[in-house]
Amino acid sequence: MTKSPIIVDAARIYIDANVLINFCTGQTKDCAELKNLFSHKPKSSLYTSNLAIVQTIAKLQTKTKNRDIMPQKDIIKYINYFFAHITVCEVSNTTLKKALNMPAGDDLEDNVHFQICKSVKCNTVLTNNRKDFLPFPVFVLVPGKFKYEKRN
Repeated sequence: MTKSPIIVDAARIYIDANVLINFCTGQTKDCAELKNLFSHKPKSSLYTSNLAIVQTIAKLQTKTKNRDIMPQKDIIKYINYFFAHITVCEVSNTTLKKALNMPAGDDLEDNVHFQICKSVKCNTVLTNNRKDFLPFPVFVLVPGKFKYEKRN
């Protein structure tokens, strides 16, 4: 199920950490996509995990060649913004065990993200790393590459 669907009212979308990170760092496509999804909040169910939140915090606290460390107060502002717009699911020991025993996927973290996605019945993942989710039976969407359709 890797072909990108048109997003409709009742979509259940899992948001990967890289999209959250890029939103915080001002990546245009990611910002526009999440703002669009947030504006459709009553029609779309948006999910992420506390793993994705922690990955976002870790990346924003790390200096890269293209970016300085983000101040803690700004990180907290973004994380609180996500909590207001996205259901954040907890990673349980059961989820971790299932992820570790999966045959699909090269990245154990992506196995965890998939298991959380599956546990909340999302059939769609919004990610910038499309190839990482291709082994899984979910639709894979990349920011800026899909359309929204409203039901009448």
